[in-house]
Amino acid sequence: MRTIVWHLVDAMGAADELWGKERIISEVIRTQRADARLEPRLICFTGGGLARACEAQNVPVVRLEPRARRFPYRSLPALLRVLRTAPGAVLHTHGYKANIVGRLARLAGAPVSRVVSTCHGWPDETRATRTYNALDRWTAILSDATTVPDDAMLRRFPAFARARVRRVMNAVPERSPATPERRRAARERFGWDEGSFVVGTIGRLTPEKGVLDALEAAAQLRSRRVVWAFAGSGPLEALLRTAGEHVCCAGYVRPSGPFLDGLDAFVQSSRSEGLSLALLEAMSAALPIVATDVGATAAAVDDEREALLVPARDPQALAAAVARLHDDPALRARLGRAARERFDPTFRIERQAHEFERAYGLS
Repeated sequence: MRTIVWHLVDAMGAADELWGKERIISEVIRTQRADARLEPRLICFTGGGLARACEAQNVPVVRLEPRARRFPYRSLPALLRVLRTAPGAVLHTHGYKANIVGRLARLAGAPVSRVVSTCHGWPDETRATRTYNALDRWTAILSDATTVPDDAMLRRFPAFARARVRRVMNAVPERSPATPERRRAARERFGWDEGSFVVGTIGRLTPEKGVLDALEAAAQLRSRRVVWAFAGSGPLEALLRTAGEHVCCAGYVRPSGPFLDGLDAFVQSSRSEGLSLALLEAMSAALPIVATDVGATAAAVDDEREALLVPARDPQALAAAVARLHDDPALRARLGRAARERFDPTFRIERQAHEFERAYGLS
């Protein structure tokens, strides 16, 4: 008999693009569907791209009242009704609002076997989010286990709750490095000629992702025939599409594999970051990497070993690191090999799925 795992997710974007937390949940659900012991289901406060993606895979989806998006505690009665349809299920919550509501459901008598909460990140951008983030950490004692992607987040929990917090690093499905045939196909698809040195980045096209810093770095490297390719969508997309021939805006690309196949190097230019899934995908693809030293990036790659790390908000350092890769094929090969070697034991999706199973008490 399969164990039902309810994935409770707070606010999601309305578009079909999946970023960050939503991508992680999507991959976890996909992996759990292939496990004969588990039956993943999705509960969301409002609909969105993740809900539609799950429905397309015949994953059961329950939408709670739309009015609860801003104040999700109002969804508690509806959530309790859903959880009572499957006594003994695991409740896996995602995001600070969902974590808090899931813990309240347990206090209210929800018939779940375990509550596992995942903190994907704490963007302290407003007074409201700072309050939610603090509540998320202080109520962690009410979950059987809380997971975070890096040690820096773990250390922010109060001492009395820390024993129930464990690190489960982000992960992605494995993809082999590009073959010559795949590289040619990718270059033809995106219009990159073989004589160009193409560096690429994947992510939301926002200032916080360092897009403006990358754009300034790209301008500094025009004389070297470096093409800077952006895969993603967001408010800066229109700016990128008019930036010049040295900039390619590929739009939202999913799956990302064909985009990565055509690159000579991968760049993460974020001003803030958790543990980037795109970075992990670049490691799996054995690409040489330039990344800003933010968030949990240094937990995935070491400077000069698997990547070149540079300060955030420093276009000159970003351009200089890319220029090093452009000029040194041996360095590119060494970094790419090391990145792939580090990816194999640490960042495969199967490892993350197994660690969640342990948190569920199933292994």
